[in-house]
Amino acid sequence: MWYETTFAPKERLVTLTTHGDLTAEGLIEMLTKLLGDPRWEPRLNTLVDHRNSSPENFSLNDLNQVSQWVVAHKERFGHGRCAIVAPEGEMTKISMWIILTRPDIDLDLQMFQSSTAARQWLDRPG
Repeated sequence: MWYETTFAPKERLVTLTTHGDLTAEGLIEMLTKLLGDPRWEPRLNTLVDHRNSSPENFSLNDLNQVSQWVVAHKERFGHGRCAIVAPEGEMTKISMWIILTRPDIDLDLQMFQSSTAARQWLDRPG
């Protein structure tokens, strides 16, 4: 797995784009680097785009591992919004991750099939 991180300060947005086979280790590495980046602020909105990656080998154990890591670092994520864009074949796993994670964090998590819909949601006030 590899990824790209793009900061858009004027839009108060970070875009994370994943590529290749998703792994718990890769996602945790990506999030660790994000939270350690001096440009990161806890209330930034985040768009996570998984359309160029494959969840084929991503197990329930992997989902749980990433969920537990995010919950353990919830203060550093803050109260922003996180839009997750995923292809149809990945929707079930992303939904499971949101169900595992959402009750224990302050981020507003939503899943989308298009980046346009995700951006519209992130850009709306409130």
